[in-house]
Amino acid sequence: MDKQGEEYVASLEENESLQQKLKTFLEQYTAREEHFQRQLEAKDLTVQLAETKLQHQVELTTREAEKVKITLDKAKEFSDREVQLQAQLNSYSEKFDVVQETLTKSNQMFTTFREEMDKMSKTTKKLEKENLALRKKCAEYDSGAIASIQEKVASAKETLKLQEKIKKLESLCRHLQAERNTFRQAQQVQTAAAAATESA
Repeated sequence: MDKQGEEYVASLEENESLQQKLKTFLEQYTAREEHFQRQLEAKDLTVQLAETKLQHQVELTTREAEKVKITLDKAKEFSDREVQLQAQLNSYSEKFDVVQETLTKSNQMFTTFREEMDKMSKTTKKLEKENLALRKKCAEYDSGAIASIQEKVASAKETLKLQEKIKKLESLCRHLQAERNTFRQAQQVQTAAAAATESA
């Protein structure tokens, strides 16, 4: 009977010890769960704060990009407008020069016209001499220089440059020829005017 009582008491003590251990374990588990929960909440707050900051930065960047785009569009608009205004200004300036030149010519007296004709006659003779010299140079250039240069030049780029120079010389020759014809016509007008004056 005493042995059974001792076993019963030992069993009670063991149960009480197990209950105490279980209670301690549950308390520790609960404390750890609460600690982890607080950590998770803190992490969630940190993530939310970072997301809020990121969203705010994205909005700022978007607004700044829109401002930059508006500024660039305005700058392009101003640049285009400036080009248009400059073109209009150049056009008005050219028209003014033409009008001014026309008025100046219309106000010239007959004596001044005769003096200009004399100058043009002298200039014509001078240009005829220069034209003759240039035509000789052109002929010499056409006959000998082109073939010699083309043989010496190896690259196609240099050949194209030389051909461009030839075109410019030919254009200059044609221009001088046209000027000579113009001055000859002016001489004929001068001669006719002088003849008309003498007849009067």
